[in-house]
Amino acid sequence: MVEWSNQYVLGVCSMDETHKEFVRILNNAIAAVNNSDFYEHCQEILHHTYNHFEGERLMMVDCGVSSRQDHIVEHNRVLAEMEHMFARPKEAKKYVMEGIPAWFHTHATTLDSELARAILEKQKT
Repeated sequence: MVEWSNQYVLGVCSMDETHKEFVRILNNAIAAVNNSDFYEHCQEILHHTYNHFEGERLMMVDCGVSSRQDHIVEHNRVLAEMEHMFARPKEAKKYVMEGIPAWFHTHATTLDSELARAILEKQKT
């Protein structure tokens, strides 16, 4: 399970709420890893992530964050990886329990943190 902590609070309400929702959805999938509805949870992760990334893309365009292209490339890589892994039952379980949590931690505390700083800086002007 992924425990929500202050390290994930970025100070941009929409990002923080989206990330909290992502953690909730991910934890539901982790809890269901041995249940018959596990793959429905995987699809919920994928659907949420598509919407999540589109929202961030729009924020990046709006605030002109310098790392926008790298961030978008990372989003595309993760979406492709999720689709690939969710199509493989054995790999999907490990990916949900280990891969996604590790990715989320790194992504939220690096690229998303940078985006949040850019948004907050733009709000000051």
